[in-house]
Amino acid sequence: MVRNGSKLVIGLATASLVALVVYGATQSWGALGVVGLAGAMVAFILLAVLTVESGEGDVDPAAPAAATAAATQQAPGGSLWPLAGALGAGLVVAGLITHQIVFILGLAVLVAVFFEWLMQAWAERASADRGYNVEVRRRLMFPLELPIGAALGLGVIIWSFSRIMLAVDKSAGAVVFIVAAALILLFGFLFAVRPRVGRTLVAAVCTIGGAGIVAAGIAGASNGERQQLVEAYEEGHYTHKKCGPEKDKYFDKHALRHVSMKSALSARVILEDGRLRAEMLGIGEQEVVTIARMNPSDILFENRDAGYYRLAVDLGKAPRTDEEGNPVEGPDGQPLLEDVTDCTQIKAEDEEGLLTLTVPKPSDPADPYRLYIPGLDGAEITLVVP
Repeated sequence: MVRNGSKLVIGLATASLVALVVYGATQSWGALGVVGLAGAMVAFILLAVLTVESGEGDVDPAAPAAATAAATQQAPGGSLWPLAGALGAGLVVAGLITHQIVFILGLAVLVAVFFEWLMQAWAERASADRGYNVEVRRRLMFPLELPIGAALGLGVIIWSFSRIMLAVDKSAGAVVFIVAAALILLFGFLFAVRPRVGRTLVAAVCTIGGAGIVAAGIAGASNGERQQLVEAYEEGHYTHKKCGPEKDKYFDKHALRHVSMKSALSARVILEDGRLRAEMLGIGEQEVVTIARMNPSDILFENRDAGYYRLAVDLGKAPRTDEEGNPVEGPDGQPLLEDVTDCTQIKAEDEEGLLTLTVPKPSDPADPYRLYIPGLDGAEITLVVP
């Protein structure tokens, strides 16, 4: 027997079929409209089959099988997994237009919702005792849910906070942290002094707070980093070393005064009385510093003169490369060469710096490498790489 609800769905399926034919005939079967109408038609046909087969869920109480029919049994409990699934679908859509990590997070939420909802449906049919069903599900899923959920939740919160702090001004970042910490302390104090507060209220407050942090993190990720960080990345403030005699605003900011790692030094280079001298481990003072090729070599620099100086190294010239590592050619078709240098941060009197070198090719006796002090004439030592 076809009931009224089934007739309505069948009518919608028929209407979508007619609309598909009319649209296709008049619009030269345009792909976008045809796909949309065909999808609607298939969905209505599927709903019509389900409603007709299930009899729209109605059970005749006079029927012999009414006592065991699914519609007369205890209804399943409430579930938040549909809401979580909607959240995951929203994150997937938002990730398509904002950030890749948001899209991946949405997919992870959808996968988790699928398995959790599946296990809940299974547990609710394990027996006729609802309490026993809840206990079965807890024994099976809690060993997985609690550690994984805590790790994922903490990771999401950390990522969201990082996006927020990278998007807001550095002065406002401190205010954001202070306000967030104050709110956490306040709610923790209230829950501690009122132990009878319901779990539902605690869960609601935590959920609202976490959702707010995640939403702010998504907004920060979509807006991108603040302009100061963008400029710093483009100009390479902290990756491009400035090896001149003057103090650099970025590279020499908060320079370390001393070096703690001194157990495997290749040489110790000392600036004293305007002269640069070297001490090799186990050998003593030398006029030439020799280091191994292709192996990291640590050279300790000590400034014993008044003033600010840095130790720099001149490793000759090498072909210039672009961002992809391809050699850059000049107008004559020959590779362009650039100076290969490295240096320590600038050091005041009685301060130390560490210079780590990994030299890929041997030095040329006709044009040797050298260690020198920028801006101080005559303060240099020959560097030999066999």
